[in-house]
Amino acid sequence: MISRGHKKDEILKKYTLDQIECFTIAALKNQSKEIQDLIIGVRAAFHADNGKFNEFMRQTKYREPIPQDRKNLKVTPDKINAIQSLFIKAGKK
Repeated sequence: MISRGHKKDEILKKYTLDQIECFTIAALKNQSKEIQDLIIGVRAAFHADNGKFNEFMRQTKYREPIPQDRKNLKVTPDKINAIQSLFIKAGKK
């Protein structure tokens, strides 16, 4: 989400979990599309076999996650710390 222009502070303090989930899914779809666009260019450059190329493209396509029961979804301090640590690790790259 940060690579798409969202600020870390907004993600942690202003966005709801539903917003974060929607933005994350949109980012994954975007990333999948970018990868496929790159693959098409590489295939054209190397004249890849049609069958193998189509199978590879199928595997890189974004797939919707399995829905979860939201009634049992609980945000605990441990989960918040785990999410925040991801931002810290991403910032150290």
